[in-house]
Amino acid sequence: MSSKSGPITPLTEPIKIVVAENYAISREGLCTLLRCKPGLQVVGHASNGQELLELCAKLSPDIAIMQGKMMDMKNEQAASMIVNDCKHTKVIGLAPQLDRLSILEMIRGGVSGILLKSCSFNELLEAIDVVSFGGVHISPTIASVVLMDQPYSSNSDPAPDWSLLTKRETEILTMMASAKNTKEIASELDLSTNTVYVHRRNIMEKLNIKNSVELTKIAIREGITDIY
Repeated sequence: MSSKSGPITPLTEPIKIVVAENYAISREGLCTLLRCKPGLQVVGHASNGQELLELCAKLSPDIAIMQGKMMDMKNEQAASMIVNDCKHTKVIGLAPQLDRLSILEMIRGGVSGILLKSCSFNELLEAIDVVSFGGVHISPTIASVVLMDQPYSSNSDPAPDWSLLTKRETEILTMMASAKNTKEIASELDLSTNTVYVHRRNIMEKLNIKNSVELTKIAIREGITDIY
């Protein structure tokens, strides 16, 4: 895995971020780390869901980073209101633990990224990069929990047409389903991370799949990978 950290998507403008976290020390610590990275601009922070909604409406950030449990409203409600009312803003949720219910609430709310709150800062940076590029980032650990209790039913869902994928796209899909992250895939295939993002997006468009959890689930059930 590459040791390089920080945004790698070439953007002419900094990625504007707001951070919502109940506890001041955690909130201030994360803001400080983010401010140290070139290409990122922390434009505000909030201590609860209502403050976060007001900030997003006022500042129209590119990304809102929201901890998994706001004290004043449900995860799903906060994420859904931001996604619906602030069309420009994408939400990254930080789940405090592997609580399947709260994770599913955030996914239903429309988050573009979801990680464990205990994740490394580098993983958060990668999620910011993926989401700002228009993708969806779900950590492999969280994806495995969701997949475990939501098996894919080939009887109710049409089988994907794998013949639409190129050899390279199939290779990348297999690596994604094997819990490799974007930087690891790029390193192993000697590609840029931007190229991997484009392949991921094309795979989901060709198979009419909305997020990487669904993509991984189908790949496993259809035998694209045999990791389970």
